[in-house]
Amino acid sequence: MADKDTNMRVQTNWTSNLLYAVYVLFIVLSIAAVYKIIKLQFFWHPEEELLEYFGTVTSESKVIPERGDILSYDGKILATSEDLYQISMDCTIQRDYWLEKNKPENEEKWRDKAQVLSSQLAELFQDKTADEYYRMIIENRESKTKAGRKKVKIGTEIDYQTLQKVKSFALFNEGSNYGGLIVDINHKRLYPYGSLARKAIGEVKNNHEITNDLTGIEGKYNVYLHGKDGRIALTRTDSRQNIQDYTRVSEPAENGLNVRTTINIEFQNIADKALRKVLEENEAIAGGCVMIMETKTGAIRAMANLRREDNGNIGETYNYVIWQANNPGSVFKAVTLMALLDKGAVKSLDDMVPTFGGNWTYRGQRLPLDDYILPYKYPTGEISIGEALAISSNHVFRYLAATEYGEHPEQFIQKLYDYKLMEKYDFDIDGLATPIVRKPSEQGWSPIDLPLIAMGYSVNVTPLHVITFYNSIANGGKMMKPYMVESLERDGKIIQKMDPVVLNGAMCKPETIDTLKRGLLMVTEHNGGDYHRGTGLTSFKGSLTRVAGKTGTSRIEFANQRDGKTVYTREDSEGRHVHQGSFVGFFPVDDPQYTVMSVTYTKPTFTNVYGAVSAKVVREISDKIFLLSPEWGEPIRSSARMPKMERAEAGESQRGIVPEVQGLGLSEAIFAIENSGYSCSYSGTGHVARQTPAAGSKLAQGSTVRITLE
Repeated sequence: MADKDTNMRVQTNWTSNLLYAVYVLFIVLSIAAVYKIIKLQFFWHPEEELLEYFGTVTSESKVIPERGDILSYDGKILATSEDLYQISMDCTIQRDYWLEKNKPENEEKWRDKAQVLSSQLAELFQDKTADEYYRMIIENRESKTKAGRKKVKIGTEIDYQTLQKVKSFALFNEGSNYGGLIVDINHKRLYPYGSLARKAIGEVKNNHEITNDLTGIEGKYNVYLHGKDGRIALTRTDSRQNIQDYTRVSEPAENGLNVRTTINIEFQNIADKALRKVLEENEAIAGGCVMIMETKTGAIRAMANLRREDNGNIGETYNYVIWQANNPGSVFKAVTLMALLDKGAVKSLDDMVPTFGGNWTYRGQRLPLDDYILPYKYPTGEISIGEALAISSNHVFRYLAATEYGEHPEQFIQKLYDYKLMEKYDFDIDGLATPIVRKPSEQGWSPIDLPLIAMGYSVNVTPLHVITFYNSIANGGKMMKPYMVESLERDGKIIQKMDPVVLNGAMCKPETIDTLKRGLLMVTEHNGGDYHRGTGLTSFKGSLTRVAGKTGTSRIEFANQRDGKTVYTREDSEGRHVHQGSFVGFFPVDDPQYTVMSVTYTKPTFTNVYGAVSAKVVREISDKIFLLSPEWGEPIRSSARMPKMERAEAGESQRGIVPEVQGLGLSEAIFAIENSGYSCSYSGTGHVARQTPAAGSKLAQGSTVRITLE
C-alpha cells in the first residue's frame, strides 16, 4: 500500500512538472512571437539580394491630381492644364548585349531602322536634318565611357496625339527595350488669354510645384483647384524597375474643382487696352489699375493692373487694386458730402459757402491755398456746394467738415467706419491692404487732420474700397461686397455657389443718394464758363452714355534718398512728386449698371498728372461697353430674316473634315480639332483668329491643324 502511494506521488509530481514546463514553454514562445512581430514591423529590412531577386514593395508614389480650370463668368477658360510629353532616347539599348553575343547583324538592322527614325523625327520637329539626328544617335551609341552616354532629348514638348504618332516611328514602335523610347510627362498650366487679368487670376507652373507665395485666384482657391493627391504602392522587379503593386490598396487622386469667376473677358480686354493706351502715350505714368464692378451685385467684371518695368515693357506685374493704400485725394469728397447731407448740415447743392479768397485759417494754422476759388474767379466771395464738387474745391469740403464736426471729430471718423471704408473685408484675392485713419483718441492726432481727411488726405484706402463706396451710391445706398468668384464646379455641376453679399443695406437717406448723384453728374456735365467747369467735362464731352463720377488727384509719399538714407516723403530733394490720379463713376446715370474706377501713378516727376487722365480711361471703357449693350440704345426699327444656324458637333460624322474653330478659346479649339482626328499646333494668345487649313477642308486623319490666337 505504501509503495502504491509513493508511485502515485511520483506520477503526480511528474505531471505537475510537465505542465509547468509546457506553461514556461508557452510563455517563452509568446515572448519570442511578440519580439518577432516588433522586429518585423519596425526594424527588419530585407537583404539586398532578396530585393533584387524576388521584388518587394519599395515605396508609395504620390499621384498628382488634375488641377481645376479657372473660368470666366460665361465659361471661357482663363486657366487650364494640359499634359505635354517630352521624348528622349536611350541610344545604347541592346548594344552591349549584341557585342557580347557576337551578333553584328542585329546591330546593323538596328542602325538601318535608326536612319529611318532620323528622317521621321526631322520631318516632325523640323529642328534638325535627318543626318544631324542620325549622327547624334550614333555618336551617343558608340560612346565608350559611361559619362559620354546620356539620355538624348528629342524635339520639343508634344501633345498626346503627336506622342501616338511618334510611337509609330521606326524603332520606337518595337518597345522601349529595343527602340529606347523614353517619355516624360509635364503637367503644364496654360493661360489662353496671355497676360489679361494675370494679377487677378494668379499664376502657377503646374499642379505639383506649388509654392507658398501664390497670388490671385490661383492662390486663394488653391486648395480647391489642386484637388486631393492620390497614392499607389510600388514594387521593384528583378530588373530593378518600379511598377504598381496591385496586391496593395491604392488611393485614387481626386481632381481639382473648376472655379468660375465674375470676369467678363471682353470687358477685361477693353479695360486693359484703355489703360495701356494711357501708359504708352505718357512716359511719366509708371502704372495704374482699372476695375469694372456690376452695380447690383458687386461682381468684379474686370480688374486690370499694368506697370511699366525698368526695360520699358508694360505688363501685369503688380496688383495696385488691393495692394496699394494711399491718400485718395478728391474722390473722397463724396464721402464728406454724404456725411454732411445725412446729418442735415447741407440741405442742397445750391447751399452757398464763403470762399475766403481761397485762403482759410483753421485753429491758428493757414491751410494750403485753394486756387480754384481765387477772388477774380469768385468775386462774390461765395460758391455753391454743387459747383464746389464739380470744380473740386478743397476749401469748401475742409471748411464744411471742420465747421460741422470740429468739436466732435470722432463722429466724422465713425462715419468712415459706417461706410465700410476702414474695413479690411475678406476678398477673393489675398493681400488686401489695411485702410488707415488716425482717430482723435490716438496719439499723433492733430485738429488739422479733420479738414485734411475731408479732402482725401491723412487717410489711406485702396482703390477697391473707393469703388465699393461709389458703387453703393449707384446702387441707391445699398453697399455690395466686391467679389470675383461665382461658384466652385465639377464636371459642370455647381458644388458651391457664392451669392452676392450686402455690406450695408442703407448707407444713408434716399434723398442723400439723389443729391449725390446730381452732384456727381455736375462733375462730368457742368459748364458755367471759364473757371466754372466740371473737372470731367472735357473727358466726357460727346460720350455715348451719361456718366456721373468724380476726379481725384493726390501727391503720395514715395521712397527717396536723403543724406544717404531711404525716407518716405511727398517730395524728393530735387523737388519731384509722385501723383495718384483717379476717376470713379457709374453709368448709365438713370439706371446704373456698372461702376468703373481708373487710377494712375506717376514716376517721380516735375509734371502734374491729374485725375482727368483717368477720366479719359473711364470714358473709353463706358463708350465701348455701351456699344456692347444694345439694350441701352435706341431700338432697331428695321427688320431682317436671320439665317437658320446649325451647330455641327465634332464626332465620327466630322472626321476627315477640318472643324470651324475661329472665335473659340484655346482649349475649346484644341478639343474640337483633336476630337475630329487631328493634332493641333498654336501660336499667340486670346481667341482663334486664323486657322490652316480652312474650316470644311478635307484632311487626312492625324494631320496637323495650325491656329493663330489674338
